[in-house]
Amino acid sequence: TTCQACPAGKKDGDQNSDTECEPCEIGRFSAAVGVTSCNGTCPISMYYDGIGCQDCQAGKFQTVAGSNSCLNCTLGRYSINPGSTTCEHCLGGRTTVANGTSETKDCIDCEAGRYSRPKAGLTSCQDCDPTAYSTPGSSICAKCDVGQYMTAGNPRNCSNCTRGRYSYYGKLKCTECERGYYADKM
Repeated sequence: TTCQACPAGKKDGDQNSDTECEPCEIGRFSAAVGVTSCNGTCPISMYYDGIGCQDCQAGKFQTVAGSNSCLNCTLGRYSINPGSTTCEHCLGGRTTVANGTSETKDCIDCEAGRYSRPKAGLTSCQDCDPTAYSTPGSSICAKCDVGQYMTAGNPRNCSNCTRGRYSYYGKLKCTECERGYYADKM
C-alpha cells in the first residue's frame, strides 16, 4: 500500500497518520491536499458544505463568516443573486408568499384591507385597523372622510351617510341628527 494525501476539505488529525482523514470542523475548510489542520474560514455570503465554501443560493443570505448554512430571506424580502449578504424589500403594498424567495415577480400585492410598509419594518401584509380600509397593493390604510362611514365585510370601504345622518372623520357608522338639526349632503 501507499500513503495517500488527505483530500481538500479533510485533514489528518491523528499524530500517527495511521487512520483515515477527518472532515474539517464546521465553518472551516482546507483547499489544499495533505494538510493536518483546516485554517480557512468561509467569508460572509458563503457557507461550508463539508468540502469547501459555497455561495448562498438566491433567496438566501449570510452575514457571519464561518457559517455552515445560509438563512432564508423572510416574508416580504428576496435575493436574486447567489452569494448575498442581505435581502431586498418588496415594494410597499407587496409581500411574498413564502420565505426564501429569489425573484421580484414573487412579490405580490397585499389584499384589500391589508398593507405593508417595508421602510417601517412591516415586510409582510398587516391587517388595517378596524376603522380603516385599503385597496389591493396598498402601503397605507385610510379612514373615511367626514360625512362617510365604514361598510361592514371584507373588503371594507367608505359610503356616504344618508340624509339626516352625519359622521366625523374615521367613524364606522353615521349618527342621526338631533331634532331641530339636519344634514342634507349625501
